[in-house]
Amino acid sequence: MYIRNNLLVLALCLSTLGLASPTTNSKSGSKTSHKGGSSKGGSKTSHKGGSSKGGKTHSSLPAHAPSSGSAAGGGAGTGGGGSAADNGTTSGGANTELQTTFPTAKGSQNIAAVKTIAAHQSFDGGMVMWDRSPSTCKGQTEGGNKDAVFILEEGATISNVIIGPNNGEGIHCLGSCTINNVWFQKVCEDAITFRQTSGTSYVNGGGAQDAADKVLQHNGGGTVAVKNYFCKNCSKMYRSCGNCKTQVARHSTFDNIRLDGGKVLSGVNGNLGDGTIVRDSCVLGGTQANDTSADVQTYFNLDGSAHDDKVKSLIGEGYRLISLSNYGTAPDAKYAVVWLCGLNNPYAFDNATNGIDMVVKDFNMCGSPSDRLYCVLGHENVGNQMSTIFYSSGNYTIDYPKIYESETAKRFWRPSRLFRSDDHVVTPQFVDTSVGKWVAMNDLTTEELASQIESQKQQGLHPIDLQGGGSGQDIRFAVIFAESDVPEARKWIATGSFTGFKDNAGATTAFDAAMQTWMKKNGVRQAQLAIASNGSTIAERRYTWAESDRPIVETDDVFLLASVSKIFVHAAIFNLIEAGKLNYSTAAYPLYGYNEPADARAKDITIDHLLAHTSGYNRDTSGDPNFLFREIAMDLLNGTRAATLRDVIEYQVARPLDFAPGTDYAYSNYGTMLLSYIVSNITATPYLDFLKANILGDLDVRLYETAAKKHAGDRIVQDSKYTGYDPREPQAYRLVPGPYGDDGAIKEECAGAFSLAASAGTVARFIGSHAVSGTGGRAPFAERDGTLVGARTFASSRPDVDWALTINTREYISETEFDDLRYWKIPFVLRTLRWRRGR
Repeated sequence: MYIRNNLLVLALCLSTLGLASPTTNSKSGSKTSHKGGSSKGGSKTSHKGGSSKGGKTHSSLPAHAPSSGSAAGGGAGTGGGGSAADNGTTSGGANTELQTTFPTAKGSQNIAAVKTIAAHQSFDGGMVMWDRSPSTCKGQTEGGNKDAVFILEEGATISNVIIGPNNGEGIHCLGSCTINNVWFQKVCEDAITFRQTSGTSYVNGGGAQDAADKVLQHNGGGTVAVKNYFCKNCSKMYRSCGNCKTQVARHSTFDNIRLDGGKVLSGVNGNLGDGTIVRDSCVLGGTQANDTSADVQTYFNLDGSAHDDKVKSLIGEGYRLISLSNYGTAPDAKYAVVWLCGLNNPYAFDNATNGIDMVVKDFNMCGSPSDRLYCVLGHENVGNQMSTIFYSSGNYTIDYPKIYESETAKRFWRPSRLFRSDDHVVTPQFVDTSVGKWVAMNDLTTEELASQIESQKQQGLHPIDLQGGGSGQDIRFAVIFAESDVPEARKWIATGSFTGFKDNAGATTAFDAAMQTWMKKNGVRQAQLAIASNGSTIAERRYTWAESDRPIVETDDVFLLASVSKIFVHAAIFNLIEAGKLNYSTAAYPLYGYNEPADARAKDITIDHLLAHTSGYNRDTSGDPNFLFREIAMDLLNGTRAATLRDVIEYQVARPLDFAPGTDYAYSNYGTMLLSYIVSNITATPYLDFLKANILGDLDVRLYETAAKKHAGDRIVQDSKYTGYDPREPQAYRLVPGPYGDDGAIKEECAGAFSLAASAGTVARFIGSHAVSGTGGRAPFAERDGTLVGARTFASSRPDVDWALTINTREYISETEFDDLRYWKIPFVLRTLRWRRGR
């Protein structure tokens, strides 16, 4: 497919399904990356709640054929439910599975005027053929509502109908509608016209045949969602209006569509912000498909000679190749090609994906900096693959060496594509998958490239990505060599023991199943789960879903705890209160020498206010100083050195409060930083030393240091795609990976808030005798939550047991997914099991 101004999507059913990868003699140049371009890696983390993003599930798209009164799913946040249409039928009994044989009518009904289905009403035609008499078909002349067979008002549903050949318009949806198992014997002008202003209309099952023009015409707004549809000899399956009086961005989704002898599946207007998603769909038969109205060229089943002729002519007309598939065996190999171009801004691709998280498969940038055009091809991000891509846009050109350095500083990350433009701008893409040893090179001449290919071959490496740019003597190449062009598959490993349950084997199976399903769906590589009773573990499981070059999680491996770190500063404060060195009502700032803060109300802040997050600091209003070390160093010190915790306090003391202490609640990391500073001041002992001597006993709790080099050998890799400027070097603009300062925090100064590390077992044992939230002893019915770049943690004290969960990333599909795990999946297993030791 080739495209210039508008966007067209066409899926081909050839040796393989869709546009992704051929089976034999592949010459596909598909690229795998994410959207981006910012200093944080630019990848959008489009976390969608509860979506199941693989195969033929549809929960990440609008639900199909919602049935009246049906449940949305199998439980809150599980992501495992769906509407009745997902099993192929609706509440009205319509067969909405894909059918490729047209049904036989069970009678006929001719009408002289259009029939209206009132708002929110349903009509079941019983597979009778409905038609107009006399005929209202006038070829390709627009007739409007009066020439239709049915008009559906807002919320109306029509099911089990065959529409005859003597109508001009078929069905008109004036608002959002649902069309189940409706068949069109022959399409005149359009089969279905969608005119809703917003919302989603659903077409489930059914089909059409012999459409000289369009089957589905989208003139209104909102979304049209089509599933399990068959179209025979249809010129265009779907078309978004290009010349309507009122133009808006329209969206469409297509799942499991078959076009037999068709040409175009979906034609939309990229210049208007339209977006379309096509999955599990194909075009059968035919040798060429053109949509000249959308400046698109698509061809398939052409031999090498015909393909070469097409390439020469289309490049001469200004098209750019974005997908090439070679299939079959020599000498009869065939080509299937998709070309797309015309984006003025690479980020416009986001607007065309209808909210679905996408992986960029191919990219091309052409033109001069003042007149760029971009070509992007993306597939849905099934499995939540982490990747980044860095775009140059307009007069902004990325600093490729700096980006390369920071991206490869992330453990296990590597370049996967180094796209080059003709003016030698590199658009790099990085991923965290494994292809063995690899080497990346840029700006090679033809001679240098030839030499490197031979040299790297001697090292057991071959090119897995080759990109060229320029012309004549100015041609330069970027190449990536690796041991394998296919990323290594991850392996599932679960270790550890359950010892305190009536049925330890059953407990192991239940928890392992829940964790395996969740980690594979969300792409999470490392986790621990621990359960304790009376301070002793009765279960400790370690979970690994990773490549062979990553460590297998062990019991004593420590994870960054994020805000679960706060349980230790609360325990330390309670220790000092019990020792008579503090009271809950003690004023905080005088304890470290601040008797006249800029806001006099700050003198009223007490220990209790800091513990309860009611001290007067609201990060949503005035920012979170814990993540502003770089800014504070520049403000107070002109960037001459990194800021310390004391500097952060100086910065905050000079600023006004956001509310009077004790009058409101606002979660405050700064408050717990103050508490750790108070512990050090009162005891004249560094905070961590005090914890080890007075709080932790033999538990292994340690500081998670900021510098990346401190973690080069860590068994737990705190995963994140993001990078940002190093807060330890405020005058430099050096990019560092997410867990190592990207968020703006210097972890050595934030130990009281979120920068301690421990195992899940350590946390579960600790909260058996210390409050997981608040102060004092064990606190049943309480919990604590931790989230930080590269970390997600949770700890809970139930009436019967204590448990903790540590995960090596927070970049899973969505927070709804994590809530499903901690509030539903794990507690459900706990409720169904019995343990030997009670409280």
